[in-house]
Amino acid sequence: PNLPGTTGRWYDQAGTIIAEGFQAFAREAGNYIFESIHPESGCSNFDTVQVFSEAPTAVDFSILPPPCPEVGGSVFIRNVTGLNPPYVFSSPRGETDPLGSGVRGLAQGTHVLITTDALGCERRDTFQMFGSGSFTGQAPDITVRLGEPARLGVATNRGAGALVQWTWSNIPDTLSCQDCPAPIANALESFTAAVTVMDTNGCILELRQNVIVEERSLVYMPTAFSPNNGDGVNDIYTVMGDAEFIERVNDFQIYDRWGNQVFRNEDFPVNDFAAGWDGTFENRKSPPAVYVYAVTVTYYDGTTETIKGGLTLVR
Repeated sequence: PNLPGTTGRWYDQAGTIIAEGFQAFAREAGNYIFESIHPESGCSNFDTVQVFSEAPTAVDFSILPPPCPEVGGSVFIRNVTGLNPPYVFSSPRGETDPLGSGVRGLAQGTHVLITTDALGCERRDTFQMFGSGSFTGQAPDITVRLGEPARLGVATNRGAGALVQWTWSNIPDTLSCQDCPAPIANALESFTAAVTVMDTNGCILELRQNVIVEERSLVYMPTAFSPNNGDGVNDIYTVMGDAEFIERVNDFQIYDRWGNQVFRNEDFPVNDFAAGWDGTFENRKSPPAVYVYAVTVTYYDGTTETIKGGLTLVR
């Protein structure tokens, strides 16, 4: 090459020309052949050059399938064989772990792990990420009687302690906890609560829970009473009920078997014996018989109801 006009040519191990001139860039380690060509005779002289790679030669890693599609799988690096640490790990379809221990956010499919050393040399390993696991759960229906508290909650296929966040919504009880695993709600009517839970992997599950509030009989009318029989018990017939949910008795009427009104009172609270019937009509004791009543009440929510039935007067 010191002779003016001398030219050169580079070949790879397969005999393919990779460069013209005296310099070539080797992308892989191995033996390369340089051909020196005489400028006058055209004779060639060949020499072999061995190229060594300082890039990482091996990467030992483990693959963790995605716990759910929205989170993706991960690759954790166990060991790197190379001469120039530290190493940076990346993948075209994932993101480098903030702690530098691998790559995360990998969807199902084929991926390339790129290991780059301190000199910028790279090693590429192809691997397969298999399908994700499923994050499932259920929120069973809850049935309570009116006035009883309802304890909400969900069950998932994650182990104990795997859930880290709960976000509840559409709970009519404003005093109920919105971010705890089992909030307690006091509801006056049925409702459907919504909850979003997150596990330690960051997987999200959205569920709905039905709370069925059974309207119990808020008004209780005795079937019989025995006024003035000397025992001092059950002497007054009045409207009984749950004072927490009944605002007032609008109207209370009692009739005998012939349709004659023998008693009437208006606008009084439930369980008020002073407002009930003492078994007399026009200051005379009414005879033992079956009578009928009609009661109109106003509930806590402003609605009214008229209840009709029968009672027995016993002497």
